[in-house]
Amino acid sequence: MVLKQQNTETKSLFSEIKSSIFKDRNIFSKSYIPQNILFREEEINNLVYNLSAVKQSSRPNDTILYGKRGTGKTLTTKYVTGELEKISSDVKIYHINLRNKNTNFKAWKEIARNVIGKDIMGRDAVYIAHQVFDFISTLNQ
Repeated sequence: MVLKQQNTETKSLFSEIKSSIFKDRNIFSKSYIPQNILFREEEINNLVYNLSAVKQSSRPNDTILYGKRGTGKTLTTKYVTGELEKISSDVKIYHINLRNKNTNFKAWKEIARNVIGKDIMGRDAVYIAHQVFDFISTLNQ
């Protein structure tokens, strides 16, 4: 009886795949930010202008972005604030999604969780908001 020696080179189902049709699969990630954002120059410039006070260690203007879903508000904001963080080590940016937080209490709980780094047990939204502002004021001392 002769036993056949098994081939030591086992082929995987994926060994035949040579390349991908995608140049960079990372562009499908939610966290992907391109180096250039097309057709948003005016919005980028307005946001840069509103946040430029940070360079002089001043409080920036309040800014509200509005528009239809999918028009680039979040992408533009992340792009500009990412550039701001690169030039100022004193800046800390928090991107907090409050879409499903349909009460002030839930919104402030989420803000506290992101800014302070833990859940704040509180009676109401005002109490939690005060905790967040107290925490932020200790950072500036």
